[in-house]
Amino acid sequence: MFKNAFANLQKVGKSLMLPVSVLPIAGILLGVGSANFSWLPAGFR
Repeated sequence: MFKNAFANLQKVGKSLMLPVSVLPIAGILLGVGSANFSWLPAGFR
């Protein structure tokens, strides 16, 4: 019984690992996207 519950909890933990690992990358991309790049020429913006 405990092995089955532990296996199910491991599946839940593994399924939560991807969204948690993607959140910092998404935050960095949002920060870069909202930054004011006024020093770049108009063709690069």
